[in-house]
Amino acid sequence: MARCTSSGCGNYCDDDLLPTLACNHELNLCSTHIKRFIRSNIAEAHCRIKCPQANCQTLISDADVERCIDEKDLPKFIQLCLQDLTRDHPDFTMCPTCGAGQYHLGGNDAPIVTCESCFEVYCFKDKIHWTDDHSCDNYGTHSGARLPNDVKACPNCTRHMKRVAG
Repeated sequence: MARCTSSGCGNYCDDDLLPTLACNHELNLCSTHIKRFIRSNIAEAHCRIKCPQANCQTLISDADVERCIDEKDLPKFIQLCLQDLTRDHPDFTMCPTCGAGQYHLGGNDAPIVTCESCFEVYCFKDKIHWTDDHSCDNYGTHSGARLPNDVKACPNCTRHMKRVAG
């Protein structure tokens, strides 16, 4: 049995807990470090988790991820996978306040969305809190105008958002 090579850990690698990777190289990590690696990817909102071996691009299967995470992390992983599957659908939107996703029939033609989870009212096009004086044409996302200073592109999905916390 091989020993874990992560930061001088030295624990033995448990082959039963290792993901069944299709990349055909040894993975010399103990179950503690594999679980930590997967949990940190989920915490960073990644549902497509790649092999932890440097320069390897092979994805760990969802079944292996599920085997390696705690029960409490499973709902977040499932939510991330669902968001990943629906992200590019033209009528799918993510609430800028709570991050919940939902379909909004009407899309850009009916820009006012009420989140089904937190009841935040926001703009479908611009993904910011809706105010009575909001105008999508003047906001910048679709008109090519300069964005306000408090609006940034999300590092995960590149949609424009106003930071509300954190």
